[in-house]
Amino acid sequence: MKNLSRIIPIFCLITFWGCEKQVANPVTNSTDLFASFSVEGTQIAPARLIFTNHSQNGKQFHWDFGNGIETDFYQPSPVSYPSSGLFTVTLFVMDTATARSDTASAILNIALGGPYLYGMNLQTI
Repeated sequence: MKNLSRIIPIFCLITFWGCEKQVANPVTNSTDLFASFSVEGTQIAPARLIFTNHSQNGKQFHWDFGNGIETDFYQPSPVSYPSSGLFTVTLFVMDTATARSDTASAILNIALGGPYLYGMNLQTI
């Protein structure tokens, strides 16, 4: 079942240091095609995250960042998430010579920005 999407949640609700989560697929030998990526950055809105492609043996790539932004670059530019919410990021990888493909997905939980501590809003009313 290599070609099924893997969805791995990334939850960094209350962190000011950021997080990194790598989405990887098992490799049985060095010629196997597989999609894999990691994400770095503080997931508090407005967030600017760096996605790193760790895929192997792919020739064509398509990223969908879940926020209306898509690209076909192997290594995308940093991606902005101006508001909070759940965003599904998907990387589709294809070997055009063999028509094999693989997909890796992750769910990002971008938290609200502002002076929050342990989930409590410290703003005065």
